[in-house]
Amino acid sequence: VHPNHASGHTALRSNRDQQHQYALPRRNRSLLPPSTYKYSLLNHRLIISAHQRTMTTKSSTIKNEDLLALKSYITAADATQYNSLAATTLVLDLTHSNLHQRHAEIRFDKHDTVDCLRQKIHQKTGTAPHMQHLQLKTTTGGTIFYEISPETEGDRKLGYYNLPLGANVHCVDIDPYSSSAGGAYENTALVE
Repeated sequence: VHPNHASGHTALRSNRDQQHQYALPRRNRSLLPPSTYKYSLLNHRLIISAHQRTMTTKSSTIKNEDLLALKSYITAADATQYNSLAATTLVLDLTHSNLHQRHAEIRFDKHDTVDCLRQKIHQKTGTAPHMQHLQLKTTTGGTIFYEISPETEGDRKLGYYNLPLGANVHCVDIDPYSSSAGGAYENTALVE
């Protein structure tokens, strides 16, 4: 028992405060000082002050300190995420007209051909290369700046299109009998 405390319970609580100061957040915040929350995620310390408890995004306001800490940790190196790539490496996001999923940050080389890109899309989505109408966008949901019709430009290298890192290649499945149509790959309500 600490000599300045009247009971052993208070001393125990004080020790727990010191032990959990850098622990991941718990539901019971009474163990942590209310003005500052400190977390340790993969040896990166994130400190969120009491006045930073809410953050406004495009769709909503985040009020949970745990989510704010996680968001800060995840987005901390966004500005430098492509700095260590080779000069000929492309990082592309692949999307599909029949699928909700997005295949993020798929790596290609600028010397790879459109046929190689079509094969990768076929591998990820199941759409045959001759049924792919490709739309090149600067970002996911961005404006289309180039379209590649099916069975054209197969020998052209990806570097020709001057795609920025993180660009989006959207595949429009033109197969009327596509197995992915109608949510067949993703809609679990269709399973009997």
